[in-house]
Amino acid sequence: LKGWEKRPRTEWSSIAKEGYASLPEEMKIYVDTIKKHLDVDVCMISIGPQREDTIVLKEFF
Repeated sequence: LKGWEKRPRTEWSSIAKEGYASLPEEMKIYVDTIKKHLDVDVCMISIGPQREDTIVLKEFF
């Protein structure tokens, strides 16, 4: 999938810390397509195996 190419783990961790706006444009389009077709909100996006590699879009707890 374009935009999901192999990157160093540290780069993905940095993207997660910076938030949704720092995701590659292709990834944002993919997430927006899922939201649109399923008619759901996306609250979190995990981009790695560690808890810190999660982008929280909407707090729900």
